[in-house]
Amino acid sequence: MQIEDLMFISLGSNMGDRLGYLLKARHFLSEIYGEAKLASSIYQSDAWGGVTHEDFLNQVLAFSKAESPKDVLSMCFAIEHRLGRRRSQKNAARTIDLDILLFGNSSVQMDQLSIPHKRMHTRKFVLQPLMEVAPTLVLPKLQKSVEKLYQTLDDKIHVALWKG
Repeated sequence: MQIEDLMFISLGSNMGDRLGYLLKARHFLSEIYGEAKLASSIYQSDAWGGVTHEDFLNQVLAFSKAESPKDVLSMCFAIEHRLGRRRSQKNAARTIDLDILLFGNSSVQMDQLSIPHKRMHTRKFVLQPLMEVAPTLVLPKLQKSVEKLYQTLDDKIHVALWKG
């Protein structure tokens, strides 16, 4: 399997049964796109964005690329809704957050979707699990590997393997 044949999705939860929400989201994604081709460990990270919520659990999964990024986005929104996500305010606590990070080598710019994810290279809670599964992956537009971006990252939040 080549990286260009994969789509990478970041999962995060900082509300309620965080592990349960990650596992359910992964299950729903697998029902639609087949088993994950790559799956990072689960990481725990400080709440991000200057908010004081429970720590996040985060994971990155890669699936065989689907037909349309727009359809994947719609499916991610549907899974979030099914798992109780309500978009009330920016950086609010959430049962589940699904972000499309990469869609093969594609670049997409739409109202609700930017691929590669426009802030992924600045977020330790995304790069650390992504580095676990695809350290040599070169991000489109930035032309730097995940490992190189992680090494030069200036994100001070604490991210560590989750010990459950």
